[in-house]
Order: sequence, then structure tokens, then C-alpha cells
Amino acid sequence: MNESSQKRQIQRFLKGHDKRDIDAFCIYQWIERCHIQKWWEMGIALAAYMPPDTLENNYQKRLEFILNECRKNFDAEQSIEAQSSKTVSSTHQDKILSKHENTNYAFPTHLKETSPIHYINYLVCEKQVLYFDEVARMLCTKFHDGNLRKSKQLLYNHSRHRGIKLK
Repeated sequence: MNESSQKRQIQRFLKGHDKRDIDAFCIYQWIERCHIQKWWEMGIALAAYMPPDTLENNYQKRLEFILNECRKNFDAEQSIEAQSSKTVSSTHQDKILSKHENTNYAFPTHLKETSPIHYINYLVCEKQVLYFDEVARMLCTKFHDGNLRKSKQLLYNHSRHRGIKLK
């Protein structure tokens, strides 16, 4: 499959428009293709759809290496883009900061064991976990008895509602 049609197929899958049943090895191959083509963000996004412990040990090690490379390169590109973007004037920054001074972002840490929503807030605010798939996996093991789909759906809805940005 050529580069553009493969990219479209992966994008359709990530948007939920692909009707075919995709297995774990296919997702692994897509992640490897994203790594080769330098589609870092799509590779990271595909990792969330990878069921845990479905690949052989060698493939699992390779997958972890590829995902670490994708994350590292994605973060590097983001920092380069942030440095090259226009700098905001200090007066404009002061206006933005003063607008959000009264917002209370404190999180009661004793509630993290009571509900998935509190646990998401704890992971993102206190533990500073940056990646969607990491939070979903932690949430899945703690609250949803291994049901990764349920965890992802809850995390997706909560992050959209609260404006939480995860990679």
C-alpha cells in the first residue's frame, strides 16, 4: 500500500470510521509504519488501541522502543515549534495570567481512590502523566477490570469536558 492511502486508512481508523476488524498485529504494523514515515502523533495515538500483552515478547519490546522514539521525536518537534512560534508580548501574557489567577486547580488527593474521574485528575495534575494511553491503562487496571475501551471512552469524555490536553 502506498504512503498516502496507508495514512488515510490509519486516520480513518483513529477517527472511528473504519468498519473493518483490526487485530493487534495490524496496529503494531501501522505503528511501525508511522515510525518509519515520521508520523509521530499518529503512532502515539495508535498505541492507545493496542491491547496489552497481545504480542510476542520480541514484538512487545520493539513496540515499546518504537513508541518511546515516537514520543521523544514528537516532544522534540513540539518544542521546536514552540520556540519558533511568535512570542506573545509580556503585557498580553500578564492579561492572560491575571484572568486565570482566581481559578482553583487544587485537587483533593484523598479522593483519588473513590472514583475514576478523581483518579484521572490525580494522574494528570499530581503525577503529571502526559500520555492518553498511559492514563487509560492505569484507569483500566484500577477501576474497569481490564476494560480498556470503557476507560478510554471515560477519559476521552472527561478530558474534552475539562479541557485536559494529553498527547
